[in-house]
Amino acid sequence: MVIATGGTGGHIYPAITVAKTIKNKFSDSKIYFVGRAVDKDIIVKAGFDFLTIRIFKVPEKFLGKITYFPFEMLLSIKEAILILKDLNPDFVLGFGSFASFPTMIGAIFLNLYTAIHEQNAVPGLANKILAKFVKRVFVNFNSSLSHFPPKKTVLSGFPIRFENDDLSIPKGLAKEKLGLDNMKKTILFFGGSQGAKIINDVAVKLILLFENRSDVQFILLTGNKNYENVKNKLISIKAKCDNIKILPYLEEIKYAYLSSDIAVCRSGASSLSELHFFSLPALLVPLGIAKGQHQLKNAEIYAQLGAVKIIEEKFFSEKTLYNELIPLLEDNGKLEKMRNAYKNLNFVDAKKVIMEEIKKIGSTTKKNCK
Repeated sequence: MVIATGGTGGHIYPAITVAKTIKNKFSDSKIYFVGRAVDKDIIVKAGFDFLTIRIFKVPEKFLGKITYFPFEMLLSIKEAILILKDLNPDFVLGFGSFASFPTMIGAIFLNLYTAIHEQNAVPGLANKILAKFVKRVFVNFNSSLSHFPPKKTVLSGFPIRFENDDLSIPKGLAKEKLGLDNMKKTILFFGGSQGAKIINDVAVKLILLFENRSDVQFILLTGNKNYENVKNKLISIKAKCDNIKILPYLEEIKYAYLSSDIAVCRSGASSLSELHFFSLPALLVPLGIAKGQHQLKNAEIYAQLGAVKIIEEKFFSEKTLYNELIPLLEDNGKLEKMRNAYKNLNFVDAKKVIMEEIKKIGSTTKKNCK
């Protein structure tokens, strides 16, 4: 099997999750990832082989680059075809983004069994094109179904990295793992796998507004690039260190979700699916420059349920956030209502759905999973 992915953690981590699920079910299977060199370390660390091709991002501003782009894309596709011919996989699965496009086109050209996963409410350009030619389309949201050919499209949900057993971990134990006070309300800030500067900046200013409150504590997951800057800002304002847990990244982020009463974060599909899994109320700050406003569209699905609230970037400030947080922190009933609202949207086990599809393929092909 070949998996094509890359770009951001939101595309890479669900691909790794599916790969691990397949490996656990079919221990003798061979799974290869194909993508950009910059994504290699994450995937190799997860225990999978990684093959590199050159990826050229679609240019948006410079005409000169647009002129050369078709030739660059053909070069990427050629490299992917050579890899696929060598591996001769039973199944090629793409997880969206420009990084997966050449490999998926190569697989289609070779008439291999192909499938893609669309994680957002509004499909990206790569998947819109690929959907016309692949044999199966997996989608995260009901609202995405109408964008794809109905006969080949399946509602799969989003492949998250957690198991149902994680939900049984007591909140007190999760807080203990992170060195948090079990009696304090906890606010979680994160900006996706790479962090978000605007969320970090507002979090620092918000902490100042809470300096006289001893009943609230904070988890800040800043992203590697922003960690030192945020830490220095907190030192400069002499923030109370005993109520702040600041980390660049948290491998076992389940403990942060389980410890928290509310999250402040972006609204990428990965983050939303994980909030949904843990039924964690959230104040969402959609990325304003996201193509097709897909983060806003994602957020609106959960906002309509009442599980989250949306604060657009142009209105996002420490004062706006403070005014949203205080009524929720002081009324457990409101937070409980938001938690319960997640029940109105069925959580689909994407790992199970995708696995069932792979089993079907296995029963109709004579080759061993490769």
